[in-house]
Amino acid sequence: MAQIKVNEAAGELTVTVASKECSAEDVRFAAYLYMDRADPLIEPVKGGLCVRLRYREPVAAARLRKEGESFVEELRQQRFQGELLERNASLHEYVVRQALSGTEQAAPSGGGAEPELSEDEEKELDRLIAEVEELVEKEAKGKSKRAEDPLGIRATWEEAHGEK
Repeated sequence: MAQIKVNEAAGELTVTVASKECSAEDVRFAAYLYMDRADPLIEPVKGGLCVRLRYREPVAAARLRKEGESFVEELRQQRFQGELLERNASLHEYVVRQALSGTEQAAPSGGGAEPELSEDEEKELDRLIAEVEELVEKEAKGKSKRAEDPLGIRATWEEAHGEK
């Protein structure tokens, strides 16, 4: 998928990715995740993109190689997330539209009727709603079974100081 080059003397990792493997957006998002420890530079090269990560602290060659493998895996994850987002775009749009319609009238898009969800999208939406409801229920049960809190750390402002 990608070519990894390590320059221990410069504290630099270079990953070259073919444009058919990942989009520029995928590369940008993956590089962004490394900004806490390295300065990324993304440059176009023939047939793809070159990402140069210059680390702020000295890093051994073995560690740089592992970081390169980790970056390639992050590229795969970004590509997968992008594909997933594209596949579920209509579902996301529907959920947001429904959320907004409860508080205000959503502006009609395209002058037509609201697009209907496919049977698979309906099932997925129902599954997600059931999953969220289950998590909320577990959370509610968890609050009643919380361990003692002698310092009142978990108490809300109202519980600790009363109503104004």
